[in-house]
Amino acid sequence: MAVKFRADRDVHVRAGQPVARDGSETAALRDILARYPGTVFTRSQPQSEAAVDAERERLEARSGRELPDLNSWFDVSVGGDIEPLLAELNALPSVELAMARPDHAITAPADPLQSTQVYRTGVSPNSGIDADFAHALPGGKGAGITITDVEAGGRDSAAQSFGSIASGDAHSLMVAKIGTSEVGTVRAWGAGSSGQLGLGTTTGSPVFMAVPGLTDVTAVAAGANFSMALKSDNTVWTWGANGNGQLGNGTTTNSTVPVQVSGLTSVTAIAAGGDFAVAVRSDGTMRAWGANASGQLGDGTTTQRLTPVTVSGVSGISTAPGAVAAGASHTLAVRTTGALQAWGANASGQLGRDPATTPSSSTALTVSGVSGATQVAAGSAASYARLSSGAVWSWGANASGQLGNGTTTTTFTPAAIPGLNTVRTVTAGGSAAAATLTDHSVRSWGLNSSGQLGTGGTTNASTPTSVFVSQGATQVAAGASQMLAVEYTPGLDTDPNTQTYVWAWGANGSGQLGTGNTTANTSPVRSAAMRNLWNTCHEDVATRPAPAGPPVRLQVIVGSPCLPAGGSLHGTASVGFVAADDDNGVGLNGLLPEARLQLVNGDDWQGSVALARTNSQPGDVIWFEVSVAGGPWEIWGPIYDEVVTATAAGITVVQPAGNGSLDLDGTDPWAEMLMGRPDSGSIIVGAGQPSSTMPWTEECDPADPHPAPRTVRDFSTYGTRVDVQGWGNCIASFGGLGPGRNDLTPTETDPNRMYWSNMNGTSGAAPMVVGAVGAVQGILTQSGPPLSPLEIRSLLKRTGAPQPATDTRHIGPLPDIRAAINDISGGVAAGTGHSLTLRSDGANGQLGDATTTNRPVRRRSAG
Repeated sequence: MAVKFRADRDVHVRAGQPVARDGSETAALRDILARYPGTVFTRSQPQSEAAVDAERERLEARSGRELPDLNSWFDVSVGGDIEPLLAELNALPSVELAMARPDHAITAPADPLQSTQVYRTGVSPNSGIDADFAHALPGGKGAGITITDVEAGGRDSAAQSFGSIASGDAHSLMVAKIGTSEVGTVRAWGAGSSGQLGLGTTTGSPVFMAVPGLTDVTAVAAGANFSMALKSDNTVWTWGANGNGQLGNGTTTNSTVPVQVSGLTSVTAIAAGGDFAVAVRSDGTMRAWGANASGQLGDGTTTQRLTPVTVSGVSGISTAPGAVAAGASHTLAVRTTGALQAWGANASGQLGRDPATTPSSSTALTVSGVSGATQVAAGSAASYARLSSGAVWSWGANASGQLGNGTTTTTFTPAAIPGLNTVRTVTAGGSAAAATLTDHSVRSWGLNSSGQLGTGGTTNASTPTSVFVSQGATQVAAGASQMLAVEYTPGLDTDPNTQTYVWAWGANGSGQLGTGNTTANTSPVRSAAMRNLWNTCHEDVATRPAPAGPPVRLQVIVGSPCLPAGGSLHGTASVGFVAADDDNGVGLNGLLPEARLQLVNGDDWQGSVALARTNSQPGDVIWFEVSVAGGPWEIWGPIYDEVVTATAAGITVVQPAGNGSLDLDGTDPWAEMLMGRPDSGSIIVGAGQPSSTMPWTEECDPADPHPAPRTVRDFSTYGTRVDVQGWGNCIASFGGLGPGRNDLTPTETDPNRMYWSNMNGTSGAAPMVVGAVGAVQGILTQSGPPLSPLEIRSLLKRTGAPQPATDTRHIGPLPDIRAAINDISGGVAAGTGHSLTLRSDGANGQLGDATTTNRPVRRRSAG
């Protein structure tokens, strides 16, 4: 949900807790939180409080109107039933509004039709917006204007199962869980010189990259420079370094793509050591392969193995996740009885035996003194066991305090770590370790030379120390000098669409933190998770010349900028017919080929809009490709306030009405919420019927009967708040592989050269209006300032080709660029040396100046 506090109550969030100026109001808020465990408040704005206040004061002085206090909005994550909490918050005198997000929170307006640039022509005879006319005028291609596409997106989200994250020497892995789709796909990032990212190359990446060909993965493990994945069919797949046979495929040749481990089935748990691997089978036996100089494979020898061999004398091993662990050269395994076995190197007592008498063991030994074990972890030369009581015991190397017992004395006798009594999971890597507790808090200890403890400094800690990870964590994975955590999110146990961030800290020289850079962090930071939604490698946008240039992403985006065929066609097609290069001899001629194009993934909701707003100037356009509850995005209160702020800054906001067939003048509660507010100043766009003069399309063939042009499409939301319309189908744009998505280039196999004829829905209508706005503003800025958002909206409504009078579901006129420019210029738009007068119709208060007076607004010189 979102909560807006009354600005005069001065409410802030400090360390996840609300604080008000009035102590009694602070107490009231905290009393409510105490009754709803798992509820967390966070600021909605990505900017600092001071920056938000400064911007509001500047815009209020500029516009002469009071603007919303964006610092008053907070996001609220709820751990249980939302309705009682909603009621209690709305009853507080400090709360102006608390509201739950719509059930279908953030979606792209669905493209309801499946199936070429007639929209560029004039209103008569072809029902276009006359972009061809605009292109013949200076600035008519959008020169000097920036447009920002805010797409309904998503983020790469981690699965919650144990083993869903892993980290090696300098690379990291994650099992992805995006809603109910892409379950069990794998992301990899960091160093790639041995092929350990599985991308088919030896190139590293500082952002998440999808590992091709892997699906249905339930757990991952990371060795020094190789990777493992366990699939739901109980097979094991590996990739990366293989000099010691650690890939288990019978060779010592590195692999840059996943390969199946030879002859291994029925596996329930995996672990990766420095350059060896182990697996537990469903019958409680174990297999191992790879390096074996210290006997870490447990087969009674020190012989390297290129394929799996049986671990000698080991049976009855627990098949639960986490019941096996591998260090640099030793292995730990939990039996179903809770007893613990260990084998391999023992120079530091990591097997729980005196190294003077047992320097190593190639067969399994029972670790004395440990009982009731449920999960194990192994550092380079230290060992850890979580017991059923929630305690953690440790033994082995301790020069950096990695045993967590307050000393730096190495010991081969297992002992409980003081103060750890409610542990959920334990992890270890290098010379550091960490645990998550039952309250989802995180503790870490040991070596901290690279900030891998996440405590804000680089001082070692010999006792468990608190690590602040936003809402807490469900598990932590430790690499050589870095750690990752899967964030705990309230509701993740009941809602399959709950998304969770990965947090990371420590060394980052190869990008193993996934932040999009190689900067180390001594405190937890969120890994970049925003998904790529646009194929900016398409031939018609990748080489856009200056001054527009190629598209600019305002966020660090995961994955390649070149989407696979058929991937995320929505964003690609949306920007395609607006921003395609012109006169380059290929593909389409975009509506605004000279406008600068910025791209934003909208999954951060108002934070995404704030990012677009703070990177735009007066005259620019922000365009949403997002819908909520079947209607425009500004139904959501925080987005409405962002829109009001943007329009006050002189930025035009264009948004689709939505594909919910919603009557905004009706009794739907979301529609009533929208219509009950003052006009935000945005342009809301409905979907209308295009021309029927396109025989190359299935749906606009003139031989078939069609509704009249500019009548509302049956899926479009409508009402008096819908300002103008665009085409609802038969829009030619960029395509991709898939049914009907490559029909304009049916023999093409390269997704970067594909085009299709039927971009549609209000998703297609909105960017058509963006083209009209950008063309008019580009022309006007050649000789003076741009129009204000209210002026450009009034102009398009007044001069557009009207919706047929017999069509009672109002979506407004179709913009007519020629008519708009002639209206401004008195019919001499293409001339030079003439005075231009913008005439705005105020009969119905369209100017937003609290009057109904017609008036000339601006006079300028053209040419």
